[in-house]
Amino acid sequence: MSLKEISTLVQVLELVMSMSYVFLVIYLLRAVKAAAAAIAAQQNKEAALAEEQHKENQKLATLIAAKQIKEAQKLAAAIAEQQSKEAQEPAPKKAIAMHWGRPAVETNAFEDAIGSNVVDPTRIDVTLDSVGGLDSVKKSLHELLILPLQRPQLFADGKLLRQPKGVLLHGPPGTGKTTLAKAIAKESGAVFINVKMSTLKSKWFGDADKYVNAVFSLAYKLQPAIIFIDEVDGFLGKRNSSEFEALKSMKTEFMALWDGLTTDQKALVVVLGATNRPDDLDEAILRRFSRTFEVGVPGRSERAKILKVILKDEKVEEDINYDHIAGLCEGYTGSKLLDLCKQAAYFPVKEVLCDEENGRVSDGEKRALKQSDLENALSELRAHSDQHRSIAYNGMYV
Repeated sequence: MSLKEISTLVQVLELVMSMSYVFLVIYLLRAVKAAAAAIAAQQNKEAALAEEQHKENQKLATLIAAKQIKEAQKLAAAIAEQQSKEAQEPAPKKAIAMHWGRPAVETNAFEDAIGSNVVDPTRIDVTLDSVGGLDSVKKSLHELLILPLQRPQLFADGKLLRQPKGVLLHGPPGTGKTTLAKAIAKESGAVFINVKMSTLKSKWFGDADKYVNAVFSLAYKLQPAIIFIDEVDGFLGKRNSSEFEALKSMKTEFMALWDGLTTDQKALVVVLGATNRPDDLDEAILRRFSRTFEVGVPGRSERAKILKVILKDEKVEEDINYDHIAGLCEGYTGSKLLDLCKQAAYFPVKEVLCDEENGRVSDGEKRALKQSDLENALSELRAHSDQHRSIAYNGMYV
C-alpha cells in the first residue's frame, strides 16, 4: 500500500472517528434531554399531586371548620335556651324551698313538677275552729294525726302510738272534708301536698310512675308532710281488666311506696284521702287507709255552729237566732250554708243601690246582716232549686 493510500485511509478513519464522536454526543444529548424531560414530568406530577392534596386538605379543613362552627352555634343556642328557661323560671330552688316553708333540699325534675302542688302550712288560713260542728271527728283527728306530727317525741316509744299512715274522710259533697284536711296540715305544721291526676299523667310511658315516686320522695324530704288526694276514688278506684295499663302501673307504684311508709316507722308522712264514694275504692286501698272517718250531713246543732263560724267576722245583728235558721235548713251541708250566707250578704248592698237609684241620700254604709236576710236568702235558694228540679223533670219527657 502506497503512502498516499495510507494517508487517505487515515483521513477516512479520522473522519469516521469524528462522526462517531458526533453521534455519541448527539446520543448523549438526547439521553440527557429525555432524562430531564422525565425528571420534569415527575416533578410536574408530584406538583400536581401536591396541589391536589393541598386542595383536599383545604376542603377537609373547611368541612371541619364548618362543623365546628355548627357545633359552636348549637352550643350557643343551647346555652341561650337554658338561660331563657332560667329567666322564665318563677324562682330559684332556694325561693321555692322558702315557699314550701322548709330548708333548701336537692330535688330532681319530677319532684320540681310535684313541688307546684306543695303548700306551706303557714300559708293555710284554715284551722279546726274554722270547721263548724264535727266535734267528735275533729277531736279524733287531733289525737291521731295532729299531735303525733306536732310532738313526735311523745309517740316515739314502741309502735303502738305511731300516727296512722293512711286516713280516709268520706261523706256527701260539701260537708268539709277538704277543709278538715287543710286544717290538719295547718295545726300540725305539716306541708300539704295536694296530689292531682293532671300532675301525675304523662304522654311518655313510665313517667307517671316516676311522678308518683316523686310525690313520696318529696314528702320524705319535706316531712312532716300530708299527701292529700281529693276525690281519691277517681285515682285509686277499683281495678278491672279494661283499665289502661299505665293507670294500673301507677296504682301499683303508689301502693308499693305507701307500704314503704309502714316499714319506715319514723317517717312523718300521712296519706289523707277524701271521697264521697268510698264503695268505689279498691279493697287494697281501703286496707291501707287504717282509719276512716265519716263526715256526714250536719244536724241542727252542728248547722247552728257552722252558721256562727261563717258569720263570725261579718257585720251582723246580735239578735240572730242561729238555731231557728239551722232548723229551716234541714239537709243543708256546710257549703250550702256558706252559699246561703253569701246570698243573704247581698241584701244590705241591694238596699244601698236601691236608695241611690231612687235619689235618696245615702252615706254608702251597709247595714248589719239581719235574720230576715237569711230567711229571704233561704226562700230564694229554695225557689232556685225548685226551678232546677222542674227543668230537669220536664227535660226527661221532652
